[in-house]
Amino acid sequence: MNQTSEVVICGAGIAGVATAYYLAVAHGVTNLLLIDKHAPLSQTTAKSGENYRNWWPNPHMVHFISRSLDLMDELAASTNNLFQMKRRGYLYATATPDAAVLLDSLTSRYAKLNVGPIRIHHHVENGYLDSLQPAPTSPKPFRDGADILLHPALIREAFPHLSPALTMLMHVRRAGDISVQQLGAHLLAQARARGAQVLTGEVTGIRLDAQGVAGVHVQTKEGLRRVATRRFVNAAGPFAAHVLKMLGAELPIHTVFQQKIAMQDPLGVVPRTRSFTIFLDEQILTWRRGARLLAVRPRIRTSAGQLSGRSARAPRRQRRQHVAQIGLGLAANRAPPNGRRRSRLNFPKLWCAAPRDSCRGWRPIGLSCPRPLCITAAIM
Repeated sequence: MNQTSEVVICGAGIAGVATAYYLAVAHGVTNLLLIDKHAPLSQTTAKSGENYRNWWPNPHMVHFISRSLDLMDELAASTNNLFQMKRRGYLYATATPDAAVLLDSLTSRYAKLNVGPIRIHHHVENGYLDSLQPAPTSPKPFRDGADILLHPALIREAFPHLSPALTMLMHVRRAGDISVQQLGAHLLAQARARGAQVLTGEVTGIRLDAQGVAGVHVQTKEGLRRVATRRFVNAAGPFAAHVLKMLGAELPIHTVFQQKIAMQDPLGVVPRTRSFTIFLDEQILTWRRGARLLAVRPRIRTSAGQLSGRSARAPRRQRRQHVAQIGLGLAANRAPPNGRRRSRLNFPKLWCAAPRDSCRGWRPIGLSCPRPLCITAAIM
């Protein structure tokens, strides 16, 4: 079966769906085709952290993300915040004793970028605390830039759920979380309403001629389909490099392996309105049981040893089970981040203000906690 499309988009994740939306809505392209082997928004998009930030270490990413956030702000305003865009910020935490060195590195790097002002707080200041209330429920208006907290009392007053061992906390303000599924569903519905189509199948080949792309071959359940097109968008996510090879091109695209742990938190140890938190220090998971098993299983061996910095924690609510959860994420990059710092702070340093008797019936994961308290969290 043959057909013709003005634009073919390979990949129906959030990148492909957003491309279809803006081509159809903003540029009037109605004859466009989204191709994906799976249902739209069901692969890496469905497993994303659903977080965003404009805090990046190079000007190109800052410009790119800031423009993207401007578009998201416009969408939130025009849809009555349909996709629940919340500007809770990001927290970058460290317990290193040489926080001054880290502070100099951060300010010297980000002061040159267009991320907003950097405010340093050496004392308890009502101005900063007032900026946290009430909890943000809509994208605007909010502070920009970042607030760096250096006073332990200020850190504890603003974020009492975090460890008292922290020596510095950086609160990035133009950051937060969204519902990617609701955003993607809205974009896809609007694109379809203007003529965009979705084809379930796998792009197995790209036809080229003297003018460039001439068409694509798509393997569907019904058989091979040939689609003629002069405009092809590679939005294949982790398969982008594979699709590029069909074009005879190659780019240094590498995927990052991420691990996530979800733990029940019925006592609300971590407030659900708090920010996505990243620990900058190296961490060690203090497994008390099963460490030997972890050490001998290749797929999860890294969880039993020392972990590089930038592990993340995000509060989430699992609505179907009506139980609040804490999500922990570990990203294993090809090379460890520069300037790694050691810390005595165990990961994750979470505890609840409840007597040990209230923790009966839970499977503790073996993380250290101050007596007479215990962790009321379980690996899901």
